[in-house]
Amino acid sequence: MKTLKISDETHAKLTRIVGQLTATSGKKKTYEDAINALLDQYEKKATVS
Repeated sequence: MKTLKISDETHAKLTRIVGQLTATSGKKKTYEDAINALLDQYEKKATVS
């Protein structure tokens, strides 16, 4: 497990994404889930471009 230093603004954004993922799935999501979802979106976009 690693520790990342992030700003308060980035933490707030990730928290909102965790909430959206939880609301969409109906299951409790984590910050790791949010980061992985963002990375998946980035990778999909990178392969299309």
